[in-house]
Amino acid sequence: AFEKKRLHSLRPFFQCRRLWSCLFSLLLRPSLFLDTSKMREIVHLQAGQCGNQIGAKFWEVISDEHGIDPTGTYHGDSDLQLERINVYYNEATGGKYVPRAVLVDLEPGTMDSVRSGPFGQIFRPDNFVFGQSGAGNNWAKGHYTEGAELVDSVLDCVRKEAESCDCLQGFQLTHSLGGGTGSGMGTLLISKIREEYPDRIMNTFSVVPSPKVSDTVVEPYNATLSVHQLVENTDETTASTTRPCTTSASAHSSSPRPPTEISTTSSRPQ
Repeated sequence: AFEKKRLHSLRPFFQCRRLWSCLFSLLLRPSLFLDTSKMREIVHLQAGQCGNQIGAKFWEVISDEHGIDPTGTYHGDSDLQLERINVYYNEATGGKYVPRAVLVDLEPGTMDSVRSGPFGQIFRPDNFVFGQSGAGNNWAKGHYTEGAELVDSVLDCVRKEAESCDCLQGFQLTHSLGGGTGSGMGTLLISKIREEYPDRIMNTFSVVPSPKVSDTVVEPYNATLSVHQLVENTDETTASTTRPCTTSASAHSSSPRPPTEISTTSSRPQ
């Protein structure tokens, strides 16, 4: 009888919809519990040949917007360029700005290409993580064998970058779904990061293979094996195909498939 009386006295509390709606609104507004004066940092990852080419162009564009030269020195003309610079950059000694980026591939050729590029010296040398064998356009190699052997080294770099943040907002990945490294190892990285940082945003910029612009016949298989990983482990996926990028780049070049122009088109907002 006492328990029935106690439950009866609590019933109005549970039936108060306004109270519950207020509680849920508080829980869904994390900004109330965070210091909004802190920067919400983003850790950038780029995997595979396509992902690194697009990522390299992304850093050229974002550095130009913030007034950062290829050596990491600020040469801008407005204080607004420095207002949110810590979202993507770490400030090093001597006033240098270093991208909060981790570059990944299963073969060294792409890393050499990025290093020799216009902004190749701006990246942290320890954040170049690469193998020697490559994935051979095979999703399983990137996800289960060669990629799995390298993933711990990548996660070490990710942890170092995350631990140096005051208020980590999340992660973003540039990759393709057609190659072996970008699709196989890219989705492996997403799942591992999701396990370790389940409360942080995971955003990907994924290049989907086009049947009219294809390098290998296994691209549809690699993309199919990757899609369910993106559905399960990402908060947002921005998908683009190689077809519009190739059409736009070819309009400004004599080559039918100029890789540099394609990467530039992909990295710039449309």
